[in-house]
Amino acid sequence: MKGVKKLTILALCLLMCLQGSLRVMAKDSWEIWAQNVTERGDDCEVLITQRNAPVESVSKMEASFSLDGKEYPVSSLESAGELGLSAAYMCLVDISGSMDEERMNSVKECIKYLTDGKKTDDYVCIVTVGDDVDSSGFLKNKNKIKKEINKLAVTTQDTNLYYAVSEEMKELSQRTEQLKAMLIFSDGVDEQNDGLTEDEADSAIEDSGIPVYTVGLLKSGYSSSDEEGVKVLGSFARKSHGGIHYTPAMDDLGMEDVYEDIRSSLDNEILLTASPKELNPDKDAYEMNVTLSAKGKSVQSTISVSSNRLAGLYSTQSSQGVEEAEDGSEKVGDIRMFVWLFAIGLIALLVLVTAIVLIRNNNKKNKISGKEYAGYGRDMTEPSNKEPSGGIRGFTLTRIKDGVSFSHPLVQKITMGRGDGCGITLADDALSEVHCTFMYDGYDMVVNDTSSKNGTFVNGIPVVGQMPLKPNDILLIGSYEYKVAW
Repeated sequence: MKGVKKLTILALCLLMCLQGSLRVMAKDSWEIWAQNVTERGDDCEVLITQRNAPVESVSKMEASFSLDGKEYPVSSLESAGELGLSAAYMCLVDISGSMDEERMNSVKECIKYLTDGKKTDDYVCIVTVGDDVDSSGFLKNKNKIKKEINKLAVTTQDTNLYYAVSEEMKELSQRTEQLKAMLIFSDGVDEQNDGLTEDEADSAIEDSGIPVYTVGLLKSGYSSSDEEGVKVLGSFARKSHGGIHYTPAMDDLGMEDVYEDIRSSLDNEILLTASPKELNPDKDAYEMNVTLSAKGKSVQSTISVSSNRLAGLYSTQSSQGVEEAEDGSEKVGDIRMFVWLFAIGLIALLVLVTAIVLIRNNNKKNKISGKEYAGYGRDMTEPSNKEPSGGIRGFTLTRIKDGVSFSHPLVQKITMGRGDGCGITLADDALSEVHCTFMYDGYDMVVNDTSSKNGTFVNGIPVVGQMPLKPNDILLIGSYEYKVAW
């Protein structure tokens, strides 16, 4: 009898040891999650979250990539840390009455570490979760982020946690940064029974493909019921792609340790680049498979990728398929091509002839001999009171301050400024090189401000685009007002 008891005790001890070993193995096993897929020219980039890789450097890994059942070569495999990819962090903070000041200070401490350690192009968003869900928006400036951190405080509100997770995950998914992470600081208790369910929050997390890092905040002298709430919170991390759950009070972790581990996890994400070809454009989605290998170990991740994400990769292939289908009726295709080329050539010829006629007519209309331009040189820095000679109608600007006039033959286009190339050139530092343009069609005159630094004004109204003119209108151009006449 004593021998049976000894054998039973020995078996139980072995079972417990084996169970512990399996738990350690599961915890340390290499895992990957393919998540964000982005089209880049003729390539596609796949962001891969990984945990517990057997090697520290991505250069020591091998990768394979397949899409729609066909394997394609991998052109590059690099870590996010090496590439310096920017990140978007969304921090959900429980401010309900079940929290306390000590735990809130721990939250502030962790987000401050995150703010101080973030890269220049990283963004941080702080969302408070109580009766309502309030967001700071995504902020880049460290001082602005710290102002939002200092506003965090415990309230008497209830936690609407599941709703906050579902709604804010949609917001985070819209960000263009390649690295995204949701951080949840809470005791895990959703106190609003009329909100969304835990299953709905889980579904939002799984669909997003974004890692969720949960920080379970236990109060001093916590009970078993408190531990259950934290376990529920940890399920968000476990169901996400590569998330991690932290319980500082149970794991003897400081908030700096938590931040450093999250930052390291994101830096270890991998960007895989491949060039898939011959995709079927009629499919709504493709099955994508990624496999990584190192030190005799292999892990893989399979996800469904919407065809919309890779539309650019098969658009050219699709047009090639249409051309191949038309090869069966080659003769008909040749005739159609000839007809199209003939029509295009005829249209081009008509356009060319029309342009030549218009240019010749325009030159005749605006042609003025050297004698007719006497007195109207390109440099108009010296005022002239002469009327246009040779019977040519003139355009005149009279400076109101001193009555000095500046004239120019009335042609289709007259430029004014302080540049030498203008039709009317004035020595006025307030003028731009080409300040404005006067346009005349034989009947009406308009003025166009050419993006001058000080603007052009007609009767006190700023010119935006073009503005029609009437004789005796008052123009403010540069430092002076002018009366216009033609």
